[in-house]
Amino acid sequence: MATNGEVQQNQVSKHQEVGHKSLLQSDALYQYILETSVHPREPEAMKELRELTAKHPWNLMTTSADEGQFLNMLLKLINAKNTMEIGVYTGYSLLATALALPDDGKILAMDINRDNYELGLPIIEKAGVAHKIDFKEGPALPGKYHGTFDFIFVDADKDNYLNYHKRLIDLVKVGGVIGYDNTLWNGSVVAPPDAPLRKYVRYYRDFVLELNKALAVDPRIEIWTRKLLNMAAPIESVQCFGRKKTAVAVTYCKRGRGLIKINGCPIELVEPEILRYKAYEPILLLGRHRFAGVDMRIRVKGGGHTSQIYAIRQSIAKALVAFYQKYVDEQSKKEIKDILVRYDRTLLVADPRRCEPKKFGGRGARARFQKSYR
Repeated sequence: MATNGEVQQNQVSKHQEVGHKSLLQSDALYQYILETSVHPREPEAMKELRELTAKHPWNLMTTSADEGQFLNMLLKLINAKNTMEIGVYTGYSLLATALALPDDGKILAMDINRDNYELGLPIIEKAGVAHKIDFKEGPALPGKYHGTFDFIFVDADKDNYLNYHKRLIDLVKVGGVIGYDNTLWNGSVVAPPDAPLRKYVRYYRDFVLELNKALAVDPRIEIWTRKLLNMAAPIESVQCFGRKKTAVAVTYCKRGRGLIKINGCPIELVEPEILRYKAYEPILLLGRHRFAGVDMRIRVKGGGHTSQIYAIRQSIAKALVAFYQKYVDEQSKKEIKDILVRYDRTLLVADPRRCEPKKFGGRGARARFQKSYR
């Protein structure tokens, strides 16, 4: 964090080849922190907003629960009363800030999309802190608040981070704090030049690197880095497919909390209803406890309803076996595999071939010419 006091600058993300001294090495350890230190102390309003945001198509844009807890604690420590937030989304970090401020505290919140903010506004109002928030729709920065803010949080367009810093340094008080989110940018700041990065990650990485370099040499500020604990944790995941005739289902399985979705819909709502239990077969056979530690996202296309259901059940079964083999242990994998094969081996092995109709002009099934041995 950076300020006329401090600014957040993430210096070096822990790429796997670089080292692992300060970032968590597994999703399980991060989940442990959430379950023991974060979620039990999370205010009910923040929990409700977090769960609401999780259903939004762009939920990856939200502030994480541990970061919300950190912001809340930091604002209390510096006795912040007047703050600014650039990039609001549904307002999770905004709510964390509002709950930390005194009753007469104020937040100037800015975002280019008011619809997302209004999605979380009823929860913010129910929490009794909406009166602290002055929401402005649009990208413009105010110019009349020179040296008045105790804290400014920036989580918006990364290609403008450096421009924001040049403006915000005059708006924050001496001794105040400016927080920049995503300054490790998914660990890409230390990725090799030829690393296979997604297009948007590669595009914004240069702007993030530009900001980090500028903060490192800015004599007006002191810098401090809060490394996001889950930023460089390797994702434990497998991908498997199932087939039935022309239907193909692909299951992406990763560490999680038991969520299973088919084409974006929970498995509990799969249609047609009469075939729902066929898709459920791997879960009913193995028990929910074996699926409790993973999330599965299934995409299926082709074929008819019945073929798709059979492809789905096979891909679910194969994905769980592969995940246990890779990330749990061989004995557990063997137990799961034996249960599935004993019930129906097509849960793991299937022949996608199908009978083809007779070709036009070819020989019929009945022999037309009798062979004579005379």
